[in-house]
Amino acid sequence: AMARHRSSVELQRVGTRAFFWLSKQEDTLAVCRSSGGIAAIVAAMCAHSSDSQVLQEGTRALEKHCPRAVCKAIGICGDIAAVLPPVVWNDAPVGNSVERSFNVANVRAQANFSQELMEKFARDVSSPYPGGGDWQDDSEWGPADEASEDLTSIIGYRRLGVREELDVLDSKWVLPSSRSASKGLLGSFGAKSQQRDLDVLRRQGCDVSNLVPAGLQGWQLRRLCHALEAGLKEHCWGPEDGELIALLIGHFAWYSGRYARELATAGAAATLVAWLKASHFSQRSGNCISLRCACLSALSCLCRHDQECASSVLALQVGDLILGFASHPNDAIRRSAMRCICRLIPHMAGVPGMDRIEAEEAWPLILRDFKSEDEVTRTLAAACALEAVTANWADIPGAASPLQALAEAVVGILQRASDAVASTIRQDVLPALAALPALLLVRKLLESMATSKALMEMEQLARLLACWLPPGATSDATPLDQAAATSAAAAL
Repeated sequence: AMARHRSSVELQRVGTRAFFWLSKQEDTLAVCRSSGGIAAIVAAMCAHSSDSQVLQEGTRALEKHCPRAVCKAIGICGDIAAVLPPVVWNDAPVGNSVERSFNVANVRAQANFSQELMEKFARDVSSPYPGGGDWQDDSEWGPADEASEDLTSIIGYRRLGVREELDVLDSKWVLPSSRSASKGLLGSFGAKSQQRDLDVLRRQGCDVSNLVPAGLQGWQLRRLCHALEAGLKEHCWGPEDGELIALLIGHFAWYSGRYARELATAGAAATLVAWLKASHFSQRSGNCISLRCACLSALSCLCRHDQECASSVLALQVGDLILGFASHPNDAIRRSAMRCICRLIPHMAGVPGMDRIEAEEAWPLILRDFKSEDEVTRTLAAACALEAVTANWADIPGAASPLQALAEAVVGILQRASDAVASTIRQDVLPALAALPALLLVRKLLESMATSKALMEMEQLARLLACWLPPGATSDATPLDQAAATSAAAAL
């Protein structure tokens, strides 16, 4: 319930409180740990980092679930709730309606203010980066531009369409907020002034560490990685402790390219892989499932941003390890591994000599997940296939060619998504979002004569493409509906 309605702050309050009360008994605490309770609590806190009730209840619950890791995290970061970066929930993955609602030109037109005053005001309200300085999305695609926010492009879908466990089952999208992490009116209008005041206090020799806006500094990120490494080497932490720190590392890596590069430099990838390989957890209870999901998700978030971060993962020779988890019987582990593969594929060509995930080994896993009953798994399979075709993985000659099976699989996923549009039953994934990677994949396959032949033989393909045109042409069409319609039209 918490995953399906992550954007509902009321439900997250109730859920975190329930986990706290359930953790008062040893037997129910063990069940909560092994059933993903820690991940649900951390996700609630990350999704509503400005709600004091969620943060308070979540912190109390974590103190029961993983006290050693909470103690270590507080020693490094201070209050965990105070350093979680701000996010915003949107009805669509494109844009940020809250952040873009202010328009200086409109203010100038409506009031007679001096030009100098307006220019100073515009500078003060421009969005600062958490921890000081001007904010920008510093991933490899750079600040938000037309291509990176276009869901009908490979880059745009790669950036916005592949969703994390944080919001994958919710009807809304969680996006890193471009506001200051400071709370209240200060976060919107006074953050730059606050930063100037902090600089003056530093020059006077004052300790301003308690006044710095939310968000971790580089040394804190490095110490988190070192604490995770030490907890494994000294055999003093259980899987629940490693899970908490891995979840925090993954969230900061997802939030910012700057954070991800800092973590990659600190050896986060090597430490996460070491936890995945740890043999002394193999005979433990179901806690290991949640731990491995957290580590795989953190690796995926590290690979989300740029070549440098992805190279830190590929350099560890993890191809076979991730492929092994992609074959795991647990759905959550399998999804996390496939998301990691999806994020690694675009960067393999730029890392010559390092470990690669072989196309011949990956295709059977991708095609298997196309047939899954889990809609999130099928959508991830389509996203992986899109990246694989873009990387020319489909150019396998002879009987090993995946093209015929891929054509049948993509038609199957489009048929399921089309049926879902007419269904009154709530879907785990919005139909347009489930169909979008398949539509982009069809368009990519049709660009080449070598890859289009098998698709062209599918008689129902044109009908399945055409059914996405009307939803994108209505006055209340969402950006997803419009992206699906545009991709279908281009394929036609």
